[in-house]
Amino acid sequence: MAQVTQRKRTKNLLEEISQGGFGPVVIEGRPADDLPGYTIKRMVDDPDNQTKHLINIVSVEAGQGKYKHYHWGAETTMVILQGEGQFLINETDSVPIKVGDICHSYPGEIHGTRNTGSVALRYLVVEGPLPLEMERDMEKRPPLVSDRKRVISAKDFIAAGGFAPIMVQGQAASDLPGYTVKAIAAMGDPKGKHLVNIVNVDPGFKKYDHWHNHAETVLVFLEGEGEYVADKDTTIPVRAGDMAHSFPGEIHGTRNTGTVPMRYLVVEGPLPLDMNKA
Repeated sequence: MAQVTQRKRTKNLLEEISQGGFGPVVIEGRPADDLPGYTIKRMVDDPDNQTKHLINIVSVEAGQGKYKHYHWGAETTMVILQGEGQFLINETDSVPIKVGDICHSYPGEIHGTRNTGSVALRYLVVEGPLPLEMERDMEKRPPLVSDRKRVISAKDFIAAGGFAPIMVQGQAASDLPGYTVKAIAAMGDPKGKHLVNIVNVDPGFKKYDHWHNHAETVLVFLEGEGEYVADKDTTIPVRAGDMAHSFPGEIHGTRNTGTVPMRYLVVEGPLPLDMNKA
């Protein structure tokens, strides 16, 4: 059954950064001593501890970083919001990152960040499902190694096209006109634990209102404007730079009320998804 909550479901990410409120990572009641210049701000109001993920904005001071590590049970998606740096992809190599990039790691893939710029590097991270198993000893349990592209420019990814309708039993979904997707993490890959897609909604179209009994949903709006459906009676205006969040059981949907396509990143899971129309 769908649930209705009064919490704030959408936030503008740059406004959240400007308002401050960042704090150190705390381990066993004390700030982590191996993460200097690394602070976080939680993005989800969660008084009942419902979340299945870490959903934070991370701030890394110039010259600092997050050590290379991996999680065997968790998938990681990052959206770069400010600054520039390097994204660590294995024990020796890294890839440049800048504002607008999306970084993705399957369970077992090494990841980390380093701020190589002169101002703070800030990014949204969605990581889970919880609990996280943190592994830093590359000899103890060798990480997963792959040669796939793990950093993309959202702008270039969208401009390259390749969006396609949702397929149901081999046919395009008849109840989603004007709604297409392009996968960042390949659908059906057994390593994946989430849907990680960029969604395209044409002007005047929408994603129907629905909920999932077991999956949590994070949307990051990249282009255009529209409305985010928070329940049957509540819609919230959204634009590029906003984030929207739904716990399992919370109704959500999107509507393009503008004149150009609305595009957003969706991270949804853990899989498998159950779909319930509102």
